[in-house]
Amino acid sequence: MSALPGRTVLDDAWLLDIRGGMRVALGGHEMTHLIAQPAPLYPIPRAPAHCRCVVLWEDHVLPVVDLAALVGAAEYGVGLRPLAGIDHLLGVVAFAPQRGAEASRVALMLDALPEGVTVDDADACERSDEVGVWRDYAVSGFRHPRYGAVPILDLFKLFSSPLMGTRQ
Repeated sequence: MSALPGRTVLDDAWLLDIRGGMRVALGGHEMTHLIAQPAPLYPIPRAPAHCRCVVLWEDHVLPVVDLAALVGAAEYGVGLRPLAGIDHLLGVVAFAPQRGAEASRVALMLDALPEGVTVDDADACERSDEVGVWRDYAVSGFRHPRYGAVPILDLFKLFSSPLMGTRQ
């Protein structure tokens, strides 16, 4: 059973601990790299709150996205600490902006190392509203034994949504 009609739950996923104690999951193939060593973040003047800096990674300039700020975590009672300076952990994720296109990459702010998880249909959430604020950006969701309902994000949907450009 999948949380959203017509979608299946992933067999392998990465469980991400993002700011404010929020957790989301990504498909196993979408997480491509971790930047665990201190790498300078370069601020972008007048950028929206969810993407205030970039990082240089393997000759690419990647936007650094704070998913909790993106969905307005403060509006949902989640306490957010200030953005990290030199002390941070970033997960590089890849997604295709359209079929056959070259993958786009962004760096996500993480509070802990990603945890590999295996999910089957028996773990699927019963209702799409169980994944809360993420429901419009989730492929599906599953029940984690410690954390409850966890959304599995659709990166293309998330990063092509109006939300990416409108939060301040």
